[in-house]
Amino acid sequence: MADDSSHAPPAQPSIKRPLTGLHMLLKTVLDDASNQDVSGAVRVPAGLINVLLEMLLSAERTMHSLQDTVDRLNASVDTKMSATNKPILAHLTELEKTLGPSADCVKAHPQVVW
Repeated sequence: MADDSSHAPPAQPSIKRPLTGLHMLLKTVLDDASNQDVSGAVRVPAGLINVLLEMLLSAERTMHSLQDTVDRLNASVDTKMSATNKPILAHLTELEKTLGPSADCVKAHPQVVW
């Protein structure tokens, strides 16, 4: 069998996404050596826990809001496309019934039954 190493897929590029405020705060707290005890556990002040929870809830609300917006936009596009296509398709069907198939179309696709 031929050597398959030359056909290996390229490595996936690393994508470094920008940090959110929540991620930056967590990184700061976790990277701060003064917040760690001897065992390596991280001590997080109670006030910071509340801030983190609020930030998480805010991010979740934002995601739900964005999903709702995308759903509304998709529904709007579907409605507009449906309203636009139906009259055109109806006119084309009527035209085909009236005129019959195009001679060029029949030559190009003789297996098509009208």
